[in-house]
Amino acid sequence: SKSAAGLLPPPLPPPCRFGASCYNRDSEHRQRFSHPSGLEGVYRACKKAVDCDDHNLVHLQQFAHPGDRSYRRGLVVFPEGQVPHFDTLWQLFCYFDQEESGHLKKEDFERLLRGRLQAPDAGLLESSWCDAGGESNGSVNFARFAPWAEAFPLG
Repeated sequence: SKSAAGLLPPPLPPPCRFGASCYNRDSEHRQRFSHPSGLEGVYRACKKAVDCDDHNLVHLQQFAHPGDRSYRRGLVVFPEGQVPHFDTLWQLFCYFDQEESGHLKKEDFERLLRGRLQAPDAGLLESSWCDAGGESNGSVNFARFAPWAEAFPLG
């Protein structure tokens, strides 16, 4: 089990009631509220994460669990003190692949590293991006990410 306790940035701010449809581009508003895009909306993270045994349809519709399609940065919000939990590299990769493209853009790759490492410097971020094939390919897919991550201490 690879818990991210203490290694991820603070949880996203509370979601804006307009979500991805919000037209307010004011920087203060954007800092105060998250604006998830995509799927069915915003989900709360289940407190039990991978240990959840509640298979009630209402629960599954309201809460996101590691491995769920909705368990992605920007789609799932965590109560204070709770952080994302990943049992596999695939879950970690999917959490930061917000667009479900199968590729991490440089900004998503850097967010992933910042979430797993304590204060990585710009040099480490850049060299990691290059080592994972991001510079030469413009993005990092899971086939390139997994071997790189296995060789890199992601915590």
